Amino acid sequence: FPQYTVLQNVTLAPTLLKKGTPQEIDATARRLLEQVGLSDKLESYPYQLSGGQQQRVAIARTMVLNPDIILFDEPMSALDVDTRLSLRAELKRIQKEFGTTMIYITHDQEEAFAMSDRIMIMREAHLVQLDTPENIVDHPADEYVENFVLKNLQIKIDSLMKCVRA
Repeated sequence: FPQYTVLQNVTLAPTLLKKGTPQEIDATARRLLEQVGLSDKLESYPYQLSGGQQQRVAIARTMVLNPDIILFDEPMSALDVDTRLSLRAELKRIQKEFGTTMIYITHDQEEAFAMSDRIMIMREAHLVQLDTPENIVDHPADEYVENFVLKNLQIKIDSLMKCVRA
């Protein structure tokens, strides 16, 4: 919410939903913002933050409600590579710390494999394989999964190796 500071963004929903006293809500929001590395940005507005910092505010804004499940829909799509990598690590840390189930939608296979405990591969709105990243690589369910995942990952590896050798 661009008209609100970082702290106001995080306290808005629990305040409206009356999820505690104002003091409890404020303390929880400040703790979460510290956990996502934004305790020095409490009075900043969204336009004053980097893309990664804005994503961290969104994460804190969600986590303040203590959800059982969080749905991320292409959360890294507008971020630069460095921010994506640091935010990946941050999301994994938050998931482990809070024990929250995260459903992470992405078309980036590298990102899916880096972020996931289990991956669902779909084809034309049908489930093709639901498994751990390791099992998908070692035992693709069919030719589609093999082509979709393994060959695309191999193309990325080959491209990276060409850059390294150059």
